[in-house]
Amino acid sequence: IPASGLFREPRKDNWFFANAFTIVAGLIGFAVPITVGGDRLAYMATASDNDVPSGSYYTADTGSRAVKLEDGFGPGIVSREAADEDLGRRLWEKSVLLVG
Repeated sequence: IPASGLFREPRKDNWFFANAFTIVAGLIGFAVPITVGGDRLAYMATASDNDVPSGSYYTADTGSRAVKLEDGFGPGIVSREAADEDLGRRLWEKSVLLVG
């Protein structure tokens, strides 16, 4: 999770919780700096299909600042629901109806 202002709106209503969460997430290591999140997205978008096949889900160990495959940013395990193509199709169709 890039520490990117995830709680912009809640911060207006609950300043203490939103800021405490951001600090704790950074200390524990499950939030990475926004630059790392951006670098990961750039890597995914520009890597060859051999390195990052289309539709891939990549992740890194908690606290890791890895950005590339050789650094430890690589294929992750997805849930059964995320791998369910029929569920994905239904979600897509529902999204089209809602968004247009």
